[in-house]
Amino acid sequence: IESGNMDIQYTSVNLEELIQRSTLFFKEKILNNKLKLSVEIGLKTDCLEADERLIKQLVVNLIANAVKFTPEGGSIVVGTKKDGDNSNNDGMIEIYVKDTGIGIKEEDRYLLFEPFKQIESVYTKKYEGTGLGLALCKDIVELHGGELKVTSEWGNGSCFSVTIPEKQSSRST
Repeated sequence: IESGNMDIQYTSVNLEELIQRSTLFFKEKILNNKLKLSVEIGLKTDCLEADERLIKQLVVNLIANAVKFTPEGGSIVVGTKKDGDNSNNDGMIEIYVKDTGIGIKEEDRYLLFEPFKQIESVYTKKYEGTGLGLALCKDIVELHGGELKVTSEWGNGSCFSVTIPEKQSSRST
């Protein structure tokens, strides 16, 4: 992605199916940690024109972070909704992952999307990872003409929200 040599294959993506398949990767960890996982598919958000492989990677990365940072007994919601219409009357689709995890301090958020950066100090690190997941998510979203946002409250969880044009043909280049 960084080199700009990625071949993007736009197809019609069934988001509900993609999200359901993506959650299966975490079934054992969700059960072991007694997490509650729910999926919310909004009206008219079942289909997205995108690179399915990249969107699946995006969803898997966001769910992986939610699972990693949500303590035993917590909950995670993965969903979609329509984000309104743009000037071409083609809407934006929002994909979101909300959790009741540890949250992110406001002063640490600048590190979230930096490659190889993690918020925890190497001396206090208790969560595994390379620091590439969210940076990759940001790149995938931007390749699709979208935006990645985070809202979080320290100690009370986070919500990662992605908005992507429903149809890539409506994107201005």
